[in-house]
Amino acid sequence: MNNLHELIAHYVTRMVDEPVIIAFTWAVIIDIITGFAKSLMAKVTPKMTISKKGLQGLITHACVIIIVLTLFPLASAMGFYDQITFLVGFYVIIYVVSIIENLGEMGVPIPKFVKSHLAKLQDDYEHEGEQKGSNENKKD
Repeated sequence: MNNLHELIAHYVTRMVDEPVIIAFTWAVIIDIITGFAKSLMAKVTPKMTISKKGLQGLITHACVIIIVLTLFPLASAMGFYDQITFLVGFYVIIYVVSIIENLGEMGVPIPKFVKSHLAKLQDDYEHEGEQKGSNENKKD
């Protein structure tokens, strides 16, 4: 049992130099900053700063951070380094998309090809949500 603790401690200390963890940390920080800046710059009432929405966002970020920083050393110690790295990389991509959306809503010019891909993803997501909603209504 002592060896497992040592192994986990090794991976915890190694996280500081892990590129995917560094990218994840910066992505979360930048997403929080751009999200807050977006809410301050919003002229449309629903997008303006709302303390309840901001608090909910911070709680969500905190939960994701706790999950990632807890699971990374555990999964790495259990031999699932590649899998946990992939999962954290996925979170980084999600945060980068959110950062780009925040910047776009603040008026920062975003290249058209990036906008079209983000719009396509959003359309697919919304269309999928509409289909789920209509299927649930049919069941009732």
